[in-house]
Amino acid sequence: MRIISKLTVLCGSSSRTFEVGNVINGLTVAKISNNGAEYDNHIHSEYHVLDANGDLISVIENASVIVDWQENEK
Repeated sequence: MRIISKLTVLCGSSSRTFEVGNVINGLTVAKISNNGAEYDNHIHSEYHVLDANGDLISVIENASVIVDWQENEK
């Protein structure tokens, strides 16, 4: 099974990276999930960055991103 290990959000000349294991505002990123949806006339891109308790650290919607995947042995 493939999981997201790192998500880089591109914004003009800068970027922000969320990576499993990194600490953001005192919370450790445990999971990055793709919660987007495809419709007949458009695609809604949405990623959730979660801590170990499943609490939301950040939501990235309809942004240009680079997704790094890894194989999980589950």
